[in-house]
Formats: sequence, C-alpha cells, structure tokens
Amino acid sequence: APLWAGADGPRPVVVTSDAAPSGAVDRAAEHAEVVRAGAEAVDLAAALAHLATHGMRVVVTEGGPTLLDELVGVRLLDELCLTITPRFGGDPLTMANRAAPAAELAAFSLAGVVREGDELYLRYLRRTDDDQASPQASHAQTPHDQEER
Repeated sequence: APLWAGADGPRPVVVTSDAAPSGAVDRAAEHAEVVRAGAEAVDLAAALAHLATHGMRVVVTEGGPTLLDELVGVRLLDELCLTITPRFGGDPLTMANRAAPAAELAAFSLAGVVREGDELYLRYLRRTDDDQASPQASHAQTPHDQEER
C-alpha cells in the first residue's frame, strides 16, 4: 500500500480471481481498482478484455516467467522486452526450469537491440501472418532502438 499512497493520476488495477481471499481483495480495493476475472485462477483473456473496455488497450506486465508463459500460451503477448545482464540471483524459477515445457516463442522476431555496458535490452514482436513464412522477418526499429557492436 505505501507504494500507492498519495499517488496522483489513475488508480492502479489489480487483477485477481474469485478464489482470492476477501480480506486481501478488500485491502487492495482501498488503493486500486480490483478486477475479478476467472473462478479459481485469473482468466487472462477475460482480464485483458475487461481492461480494453476501459480504454487500457496496451498492458505492460512484469509478472515473471509463469505469467509470461501463460500469456504466450494463450497468444496474448504481442511484444517481449528481455534484459540480459551478467548477474545471478532472483527467483530460482525460470523459463528453462519447468515441470512442463514452456510456451513456444517461435512466433516472435527480434525487433531491436540496445547495449548498455555489459547489459543487453532485447525487443521482440509477434510476427504478423505475412511474417510467419519468414523466420528472419525484420521489423522497423523505433527511434530508441540501436545496435552497438
């Protein structure tokens, strides 16, 4: 709650399922709009549809490998920004350490690379139907995209 205390602008949105504990939902509702989507688990398609009907057509998520895998698996991810850095730590759960295979990212093409010191910032875009036949399809880079060698 302190993160959101006194924030100006639109209220944050918290997406949860009907199975979420009512006390936690009540506390979240004090600081954010709470969207219930799904019975036991969050139904990502329903959640994103709800957000779109409220003018939120672009959604940025930072949910880790499980959420990323779910979004890719139901074809709801349009863009992936991936940072590679020479540091170890963080959550031991990774896309490469799973009981079941992770969703396939083959439908994405590298659209931009930015190098800052030893860190790489990669931007991938979902291929369009026209791009599907060519795995090497390229996308226009934004003014912020640059490649340093």
